[in-house]
Amino acid sequence: MSSLGLGNTSHLGRRITGRAFAWVFCTSFFIGVVWAPGASARHPEHLHCDVHAHEHETDRLVLRGCESSVVLAPGQEGAHTFLFNHAWEIGLKLDLSDLALIDEQSGLGGVRTRYQQMLLGLPVYDSNISVNQSNSGEVQALYSNYSALTGDTATPTVTQAAAEGVAIAAAEIQSTRLPTTAELVFYPLADGTATLAWKLVVFSDAPLGDFLTLVGATSGKLLSQENRIAFDTGSGLVYSPNPMQASGDLGLSDNADSTSAALDNGRVAVTLLGLDPGVG
Repeated sequence: MSSLGLGNTSHLGRRITGRAFAWVFCTSFFIGVVWAPGASARHPEHLHCDVHAHEHETDRLVLRGCESSVVLAPGQEGAHTFLFNHAWEIGLKLDLSDLALIDEQSGLGGVRTRYQQMLLGLPVYDSNISVNQSNSGEVQALYSNYSALTGDTATPTVTQAAAEGVAIAAAEIQSTRLPTTAELVFYPLADGTATLAWKLVVFSDAPLGDFLTLVGATSGKLLSQENRIAFDTGSGLVYSPNPMQASGDLGLSDNADSTSAALDNGRVAVTLLGLDPGVG
């Protein structure tokens, strides 16, 4: 009797222990699923930069001197890795699926990789990201106009010709010198939505101008317009072409990053063209 009882007790204990283990495992798994932060699991790094600011006028995010716990390759590969690791902190989609590569440009000082924000397969107007790296891969600067947006349709109800008519009327254009260029984009609005728009450049002969114009592709309303040709001029002092050639003195130095009479005297006055009005 005691032997049978002991055997039953041992078997029961094994069943209880097995059930307890299963309960603990399931509970732990459930808590892990509920509470595990997906962003930190996929993007484990914290963002550390010497400069982390928003420009007030443009609301552009500016990062400078950023650290990375992994070695970044210079160019597209390293830029993508940095954006992916810090997508949540920068405010991007975690999978970067709405970023399209624009270009990668290399120079003596480093590499710049640019991305265009996309929405429903179309570019978002004036919304891009630029990652500037040294030639060894360090992120020297990042500039971003990206913002989370929603759009309702990518199908225009206003024709390109009708939008061009709105642009021409708004600028009071009498004649053009080149064919108008046009593409569909999403135009960001202050409420976090984006409206489908025609982005046009009308090359006007009278009055002279390159009129960048945004016209609602479902409303036909003028959203924005500006003449990209600047007419203001100014003056400034420059080296032509450089102090040594201008002076013939091959022994000139930078004077420990300070000005000097020899350097100042090597400059000439020139007219500066294409200035923005009211600046200075």
